[in-house]
Amino acid sequence: MQNDLTDSVLGLAKQGAIDPNRVCIVGRSYGGYAALAGAAFTPDVFKCAVSIGGVSDLPKMFAENKSRYGKTSALLDYWSRSTLNNDYDRGALKAISPCFSAEKIKIPVLLVHGEDKFVNINQSKLMSKAIKRAKGDVRLVKLKNDGHSLKNSATRTKAVQEIVTFVEKHIGI
Repeated sequence: MQNDLTDSVLGLAKQGAIDPNRVCIVGRSYGGYAALAGAAFTPDVFKCAVSIGGVSDLPKMFAENKSRYGKTSALLDYWSRSTLNNDYDRGALKAISPCFSAEKIKIPVLLVHGEDKFVNINQSKLMSKAIKRAKGDVRLVKLKNDGHSLKNSATRTKAVQEIVTFVEKHIGI
């Protein structure tokens, strides 16, 4: 899936349909992971990245969720199929975890995270620390009183405002 995102951006840029200097990758949940992976593994394709409730450390997420929900949980099954075709090998998971490649990130990153029971906010905290250690540009926005889906209108509005401000700053509107 990650290659499809990159190939789409590169293909649209080659056709002249988009300005490759004005592409920000934004996603929530798995899309948040994809945004961070885009920033870490294809650092020249995107000009900024926004992760909303995204995963940055797959081994940690798998271990926490295995402990919480069991080895056969729907959540683990989804992530396993989405990332490594059911390969739970720690080394393979680490290799595709953005927090272990933060030094490759050369673009600004916005992390937005609620009080999430599906993707623990520690995922964004770990990513923020890793990017800061690598001297990267990162901002973490913690949303209180809301969870993974940002159903609360006040927190959803705050998240949208933060994202719009970030995107305007880095690629314009």
